[in-house]
Amino acid sequence: MDARQFAAVLEKLAGAEDSRLQQVLQLLTQRSASEGTEHAVHGRLRGERRRLARRRLDAEFAAACGACACFGAPHCPNCGGEGRPGWQVPDENLFRMYVAPALERLGIHHQEEGHATM
Repeated sequence: MDARQFAAVLEKLAGAEDSRLQQVLQLLTQRSASEGTEHAVHGRLRGERRRLARRRLDAEFAAACGACACFGAPHCPNCGGEGRPGWQVPDENLFRMYVAPALERLGIHHQEEGHATM
């Protein structure tokens, strides 16, 4: 039953004289509101988890590039806008995970001493 059909049933029950139907209407209305609220909460939690995962991934990629998490945004309180890639020493493990595969695809091979070869 879709929302429109459910609303039509509720309207019919609302006009009924029978007290049992009124009780059923009340229970259905409460259940519908509860399920809607629960669904909305789960949706917000799911969205928040995705945002947190994206932030974590962004921070890891920034560290792999030796950048601030803002990548040099002008008014960043951490770097004052200077945090572009190379701003600090890259995290070697994250560099190997995120950057080295792209360099290899370009034919640039990362060496452990920090020098790249083609």
